[in-house]
Amino acid sequence: MGLMMLCISPIQAGQFITDPPTKTAVVKKAEKEKLSGLAVAGMILGIIGIASWTWIGLLCATVGLILSAVAMRKIRKAEGKLRGRGMAITGLVSALVGFAVFIALVASRF
Repeated sequence: MGLMMLCISPIQAGQFITDPPTKTAVVKKAEKEKLSGLAVAGMILGIIGIASWTWIGLLCATVGLILSAVAMRKIRKAEGKLRGRGMAITGLVSALVGFAVFIALVASRF
């Protein structure tokens, strides 16, 4: 019984086996959707803003917030030709958390 279960194909009745996508199909899809460098940079700087509790962290969070906001606008206007919306959102949220951490640390000193 166990051997027979291993031999059963995952293809259901009525399904067809298709060829895997060709290299040209993968290349064409990659050319259509480019990753936003602004979103990546905004995300990285936002994360640094959380990790660094100094003035440098505040500067990184500020730049990350601006880059992420610009990336969100460009991705929305690109109409599917630009991806990275999740990274831009992560950059926005992490930059705001970085601001909150910095303000909490400054407030705790007074």
